[in-house]
Amino acid sequence: MKRVLVLIGTLFFLIGCEEKIDDGKINSPYSSDIDDAIYKDVVADFENAGFTNVKTKKIEDLVFGWLTEDGEVEEITIDGETSFSTSSRFESDVEIIVFYHTFQETDKDITQDTETDESENIDEEKGEDDTSKIEESIDSTKDEVITVENNEEFANVLGKKSADEQTSEFAEKYKGRTIAFDANIAYMNNHGSYTTRYDLLIYTGDYSETEVYGPNFQIRDVNISNLNLTGENIPDTIGMGDHIYLTAKIIEWDEERQLFRLEPVSTEFR
Repeated sequence: MKRVLVLIGTLFFLIGCEEKIDDGKINSPYSSDIDDAIYKDVVADFENAGFTNVKTKKIEDLVFGWLTEDGEVEEITIDGETSFSTSSRFESDVEIIVFYHTFQETDKDITQDTETDESENIDEEKGEDDTSKIEESIDSTKDEVITVENNEEFANVLGKKSADEQTSEFAEKYKGRTIAFDANIAYMNNHGSYTTRYDLLIYTGDYSETEVYGPNFQIRDVNISNLNLTGENIPDTIGMGDHIYLTAKIIEWDEERQLFRLEPVSTEFR
């Protein structure tokens, strides 16, 4: 009788193994609570496991890279899912997206600056014509910090009660440019499980609990030093309700969340 029970148990085990092998799916090599992993290693592990549709997406939010390493994974989605474990099984061609932190690309800007310098030297030797003067004027405009005083489009965007088509058009046109404006910290919370890194929601003008103008601005995953505090009135602590003069680079316009993502250049309290 005991031998019969053993044989029956073995049979069920073999059937279970056979079903697991024959379902055509693959176990994820990672769980969704991944931590301190580099995206290249993660991509390689998924591909080695047999997945064929692994993609990556940059989060260009690093300024110094002291606490978050360049290439460090923020999140993985599998078929749009953000919660899974190593026992979760998926089809081999399921879409996998690995989101990772990195610095904003600057090589192109450096190349443009070098080409501009060389062009200026040639112009000095040969004498400037009308075309070169126009090009220099355009380059100078690109380097100019955008404010409500020198850019009517920006003034209109900040003056609206909420974002609209003009807001997204402005974001696309001036992506990568630097803006500066009177602002306030409308909300501030910890970034993920970090205790010294924060996400900030920024509004234009003075802080108000009842009325808000302009689009949403977000500064994401920064510590206090990343804000580059400047001026004579630097406080011991910062938080919701603080009035600031913010200078920041436009990273992107998030259409789904209706907000600008910014990289801080300097923050002055006012």
